[in-house]
Order: sequence, then C-alpha cells, then structure tokens
Amino acid sequence: MRSIRVLGLLVLAPFFAFAQERASVSGYVTDARTGETLLLANVRIAGTTTGAATNNSGYYTLTGLAPGSYDLIYSYLGYLEAKREVT
Repeated sequence: MRSIRVLGLLVLAPFFAFAQERASVSGYVTDARTGETLLLANVRIAGTTTGAATNNSGYYTLTGLAPGSYDLIYSYLGYLEAKREVT
C-alpha cells in the first residue's frame, strides 16, 4: 500500500462573517514517494461529515470552520489513510 503525504499549506486563516470568527484549512495531497498530486483525494474532519475532495491540482479547502484544532483524515483509493492534527 502506498502512503499519502500532506503538504504544509495547512493554514488556519481566520476571517470575519456576520461578526463571528471563522477559519479555513487548505493544502495539497500528494503521493509520499513520488510527490505526484492526488486528484479527487478525500479530506474530512474526523467525527463529522465535513469534508472536501482535492481538485485537478491536488488542492483542497475547508471553509467556515470555527477556530480550533481538528483531526483531518486523508484518503485515496489504493493508499493507506492518513490522519493529521491541525491547529
């Protein structure tokens, strides 16, 4: 089984909407060995139904999140699932 590498743009970027603080998480999902981007890989927040798929560049964004820490789960057919905590 191959493994997934998650590149560093896991940035919580706060912004304001309706006087409430919100954040987003974004980044790239790539093959850990080859560096190839993984198109349509799944990224979801553990324990919720919130998630996204990567685009044709392997990039994803989760928006409208409350500031805090999240366990993100990355999955792709034929690869081992990866879990990373972001703050």
